[in-house]
Amino acid sequence: MFSGAYFNSINGWSESNDIVIKWETGVENNLDHFTVERKTPNSSFVPINNIEPKGNNSVYKYIDEGLFKTDSDIYIYRIAIYENNNPTPAYSQEIAVSHSLSFVKRTWGSIKAMFR
Repeated sequence: MFSGAYFNSINGWSESNDIVIKWETGVENNLDHFTVERKTPNSSFVPINNIEPKGNNSVYKYIDEGLFKTDSDIYIYRIAIYENNNPTPAYSQEIAVSHSLSFVKRTWGSIKAMFR
């Protein structure tokens, strides 16, 4: 039991240029929302998406499309569980996913940085 949610499972895998995070709950009590968080081995967790609860015995899936080439091919995820009227979350176990991009995604900021 994590706070107001019991997790039956949580896992993740690399799929094309994205990472898929999937979790299944048993009991959900008094939940406000879930927050998917991500980090690399030498960084801190950052929130990447909020998910509304569906109720008991639900399956959730989040596709992380926001990946860019970093120094690491390992991404670590966890789910923050927020209850109603409680600003302090509980956390799922952490899962590590090995992932290599088949190409380097470019943003305007990364293109400008090449010319500095």
